[in-house]
Amino acid sequence: MIGNLSMKKLVLLVSIFIIVAGFVSIVYADENTTYGFNQIRLENEFKLDVPAKIVEDVRDYLYETYITEQAKILGQGFTTNYSQEYFIDRYFDSSKFDFLKMNDGLRHRVRFLDLNSEPEKQLVQFKLSNNDSLTRQEIKFDVNKQFIYGNALNIHPFWSLIKTNDIQAVTDELTKLSISPLDLEDVLVIKQNRSRFYLQQPSQGFVATITLDETSSSKFWIKEKFYEIELELSEIAYTASTFEHRAEMQKKTEKIKEDLIEKFPAITQDQKPKYTKMFEKLQKKFLFPVLFKWFVNNF
Repeated sequence: MIGNLSMKKLVLLVSIFIIVAGFVSIVYADENTTYGFNQIRLENEFKLDVPAKIVEDVRDYLYETYITEQAKILGQGFTTNYSQEYFIDRYFDSSKFDFLKMNDGLRHRVRFLDLNSEPEKQLVQFKLSNNDSLTRQEIKFDVNKQFIYGNALNIHPFWSLIKTNDIQAVTDELTKLSISPLDLEDVLVIKQNRSRFYLQQPSQGFVATITLDETSSSKFWIKEKFYEIELELSEIAYTASTFEHRAEMQKKTEKIKEDLIEKFPAITQDQKPKYTKMFEKLQKKFLFPVLFKWFVNNF
């Protein structure tokens, strides 16, 4: 009897470990692994603008609430952790700025764990709008790490990033958007200093991140910076879930949003993608805003 009981406890402990490890891997698989290349995944997030003067107060509140207090504001059974990351995102668009018009994005993302280190990860990502303002489609491709001598596409700033085996798949995605595969230009580089708070509640199948981003860019002589919070559900978990479970998960990120706005009334919700938001801010600062797109296309 004792032997059987001990064996049952061992099986239970192993099962719990596997479940928790599985959810941890889901969090890291969203951005930090090669899982899911060339697959459509759903991104669900609230986007909140944070005034610069309250950024440090907001960061301190997030750390206290979701790291020190282990997200008890949301309930029991959460595990949380914190990381600091850096991104350089190079955005591409057509000569007609089709991605901008559709609130979509096509970017080459380089991720650093330390600004003085080599890139930790690189991806090419399509970010495509959906009927639901909170949800977008995302398609990721690995980056071509070797220059192929004699391949004419290598002279192109975008296509030199794409692996030979992925050229057709990327071309198909562009064709769906009515964008010519060779009508892509390097439009904007956006840098991000990201404070990331991971939240996991394995018993409820809940995995999410809260990110506080310092976002900066420059074009010509113009510089711009803004701060933004993203409350994002795990793409893998969200995509694989039922509609009912998605709604339950979103209730938790909505609660986080409501708490932040109640605590800091100056925070406002703005679902515009970073590419759209930054482009518009730079354009407004341009000497002749109506000519900004022409200058981007020609210089």
